[in-house]
Amino acid sequence: MTAENIDQAIRPLGALERLFASYGTGGAMVFAIPVLIKGRLTALALDEALLATQSRHQLLNVKIGYSVDRQVSFVRSSQPIKTRMIKGSEVQLAELLSVEVNTPFNGETGPLMRLTAMVGDDRTILVGTFHHSIADGRSGVRVMADLLSAVGGLGLPKIAEFDALDVLLGGKLTRFSEPAAHGRVSGDSEPMPELEASVVRITEYSSQESNKIFSAAKSNGTSVHSALTVAFARAFLAVNEYDGREPYKVMSPVDLKPLIGMKDQVGAFVSIAVLPFSKTDAPFWDAARSVNEIVKASRTKEAADGFMGAITRSLLASGSFEATFPRLVRNVPYDGVMTNLGIMDVRTRYGSVVVEKMWAPALRGVPGQDTMAAATFEDRLTLVHTGGLASAELLREMTKILNAAL
Repeated sequence: MTAENIDQAIRPLGALERLFASYGTGGAMVFAIPVLIKGRLTALALDEALLATQSRHQLLNVKIGYSVDRQVSFVRSSQPIKTRMIKGSEVQLAELLSVEVNTPFNGETGPLMRLTAMVGDDRTILVGTFHHSIADGRSGVRVMADLLSAVGGLGLPKIAEFDALDVLLGGKLTRFSEPAAHGRVSGDSEPMPELEASVVRITEYSSQESNKIFSAAKSNGTSVHSALTVAFARAFLAVNEYDGREPYKVMSPVDLKPLIGMKDQVGAFVSIAVLPFSKTDAPFWDAARSVNEIVKASRTKEAADGFMGAITRSLLASGSFEATFPRLVRNVPYDGVMTNLGIMDVRTRYGSVVVEKMWAPALRGVPGQDTMAAATFEDRLTLVHTGGLASAELLREMTKILNAAL
């Protein structure tokens, strides 16, 4: 980042936002959410709806720069989000998502969201792609719902501005030391890790199949997310001929919005649970119940405070902002990600707009890792795997393990 960005700083990044922004400098932690709309939408209608949505959410109008006191900050961006229009149909969705998550944002210019509309004969697929520093998965869904409201001619009242998660949890923002020249300092540079291009794969369950999974989780005293996490971890261990010397650690994002009283705001409001897995003959549902207890314990303020403290210590040890990404990658405390947005808070109709389908997000994680995302819309569960070519069988193996447990 350069001195040209020292203007109109909104506020310094909190620890979690800075973590995601650092990942973004290497092209990681980009996620994309697709939704299928009945009918053909125009670029004009979508661009007008994007302006209305940007007006509602402050972080859709930012770039990443320095404040006058050299703190990495969200800086006001005057750039509107414009719609990229392409032709295509649902069969090309995985290919489009792969392109989106492999296309990094330029944090210095903003904005940190983009929209692609893939228009077919009588359907439009909208893909909202996000820089993780401004939105977690559920916040991305909120943006897409607001966009649909605006396209459908419904009003969007402005959301009050809010502080970083550090402050919302009752703490203070940490002041990170930055080099005076707004760049790397001598001896502070490491080679930037190469990210393998990610490939997106999608599995969709029917309502009947989905309800079978939901019922099985409930009858076995656990959550759908916990069952999916066990299936994901066991699939990884199976397809990768895991040697068992170290546990395979799965990161599970934990939604903190209920804890901090947020609802419609768009930002990064998550903690994590890290779940270790080894090859075992333990019954599937016993393992799922154990996962559920660990995730439950991660939803407390004490656990969230511990997570924020760990992030802050890691960032303080990493040096300048520009030098952080390679060090984060070298010390990432987990091996894969399983995230579940649950039942998405999106309606089937927004004025004149009819929503037919919505999928889980595609998320490009850190180098060498697989991300599995789940979400449910209209009683239909979708799984979206984002990973390298070497993990092509992971999603198929996961669905096989899950089906065997039902």
